[in-house]
Amino acid sequence: MHPASQGSAAGRSAAPRVVPFRTVITRSDARCLHVALHGRIDYATLPRLRPMVRDLADSQHRCLRIDLSGVDFVDSCGIGLLLTLQTLIADRGGRVGFENHTPRVRRILKRSGVAALLAPALGCSERAPVLRAA
Repeated sequence: MHPASQGSAAGRSAAPRVVPFRTVITRSDARCLHVALHGRIDYATLPRLRPMVRDLADSQHRCLRIDLSGVDFVDSCGIGLLLTLQTLIADRGGRVGFENHTPRVRRILKRSGVAALLAPALGCSERAPVLRAA
């Protein structure tokens, strides 16, 4: 029998720890909602993420700050969902900022060419810059 197939844990490598996806509202006031995401944002978590996106888009908050410090992976489905959330809030005249990217998530977003998810978050009291045609 091969040593790795025996009952001993010495020959086995540890499986990566998968953190279940969860959302935590860290702070909320009349204008701004701060939400921390934890775990993976991928195809497998979409059934739980879609209702969250609808709830956030339907909220009365004009400013949404998403803390990604607890996110360890984002795939193309997750990127699409975050961009959808940003579009839904922008269509209502609000702003979404994604902040505290982990190095791994930052690399994934840079390689994906998704600058909108890398832009620094504006504070709720800060005004968005006005672009004027020359």
